Amino acid sequence: MHDIRELIDELNELPKMGRMVPELDEEAVRELFLYSYRIIYEIKDEEIFVLTVAHQRRNLKDESVPRES
Repeated sequence: MHDIRELIDELNELPKMGRMVPELDEEAVRELFLYSYRIIYEIKDEEIFVLTVAHQRRNLKDESVPRES
């Protein structure tokens, strides 16, 4: 059984293992699924930033996902 920390640790080795977020359609913003949650993250300059963890039923809008500057 995975927990969120284990899943995020795996991103260090395979940052593109998640799929692109359909609502945002940006290559660098990706998501992984864990139970009923979407873990949205951004790959920027070879670093990974978790942007949000949202319930799967939530429809994300571009303005509702904070970004790294």
